[in-house]
Amino acid sequence: VYYPTHGENLSFLPLEGPVDTHVTLQAKFTVKEGKMEEFKKCSADCIAATRTKLIKYYGFYSRDNIVRSRKGYENADGILAHIGDIWEPLGKMIKLSELELQIHGTKEDIEKAREPVSKIVPQATFWVLREGAVTCAVDKKTEKKEKEAKKDEEPAAKDVAPKAQPEEAKEGGEAKEGGEPEEEEAAD
Repeated sequence: VYYPTHGENLSFLPLEGPVDTHVTLQAKFTVKEGKMEEFKKCSADCIAATRTKLIKYYGFYSRDNIVRSRKGYENADGILAHIGDIWEPLGKMIKLSELELQIHGTKEDIEKAREPVSKIVPQATFWVLREGAVTCAVDKKTEKKEKEAKKDEEPAAKDVAPKAQPEEAKEGGEAKEGGEPEEEEAAD
């Protein structure tokens, strides 16, 4: 199914779920001739230097002299903290390659990241996530909140009315196996 997206609000999409607000960074490094081994060392140093807890996923993959990196963050603060963590090896990687950088996120996160990132990578492009985007990933915190909300919706045990007794029991006799009440013995 194709949904036209150019200049349109996507809130009409038939999707339901938590709103997607995370920020992604996609980098394409075209590594200069003879610099791949040094570049690989720098990328390993980036991973080792990462300290921020606002990162959701992070990885490198490559083919020939092209190395790509895909990262996800809670928000723009995650990108900025991560850049701070990896500043030294990232600077070396930029010198060893030509870098194309894309950042995707909410309008607020893009506005927050645009200036500091553009100072480092002037040719970076920024993409604002349109309304209506949802995430299918459910983290443990969200799952716990949803369970608690369902629990709050269930009536408490004291609010539940007791089950009605069968008619036979109301009339004074006990039900036999067949369901018929026994006659009470006459008092002497």
